[in-house]
Amino acid sequence: MPLTAEVLRALRDEEYGPLRPQLSLFGAPDIATAERLLPSVHPSRQLCMDLPPGDLPTGGTPSLPPLEVILVDTSDLAQQWATVFQEAFGYRIAAGQLLLLGENTDFYPGYHAGQAVATGCLHYSHGGRVAGMHFIGVPQQHRRKGYAGTQVRALLDYSKHRSAERSRLQASALGEHLYRPLDYGITGELPMATFPLPA
Repeated sequence: MPLTAEVLRALRDEEYGPLRPQLSLFGAPDIATAERLLPSVHPSRQLCMDLPPGDLPTGGTPSLPPLEVILVDTSDLAQQWATVFQEAFGYRIAAGQLLLLGENTDFYPGYHAGQAVATGCLHYSHGGRVAGMHFIGVPQQHRRKGYAGTQVRALLDYSKHRSAERSRLQASALGEHLYRPLDYGITGELPMATFPLPA
């Protein structure tokens, strides 16, 4: 759907609760349209990263803290994932949506000592051969402990068990260090910008 003033009005009228609504856009055409209608807040670029075909690396390195990474398949797990996601990213994905996205999209909270400390998502495409990794997040109070690295490796394990042959993702420049040790290569850049929605 192309970004238009009508779309922005629909987004503005959505119920967001206490969160400050923002719109994140990827790709130059929509960003150019939004810049004509809204003031830009955070223009940036995402790195497109890719693991080559073949055996995906396995997780569980001794230098990283252990996490119990669980597939979201109940409403309670969905709520826990959504809570940690909001703490990590500062915006909300409704818990009820997680169980409605079909068999090609899986969500995973990561637990350390019984506490949810990380999020992640896998979306399978190309007949399940490609696993897109999304929403690797850790709340501020749990960062710099290695949880994100453990979560990435756990999701690679899940991808391999689903017979995926390739892993793809978009990462910020700050997140690149999570993926380089696993031999992800940069295949391009994707323009991104975040805008406040009209009041």
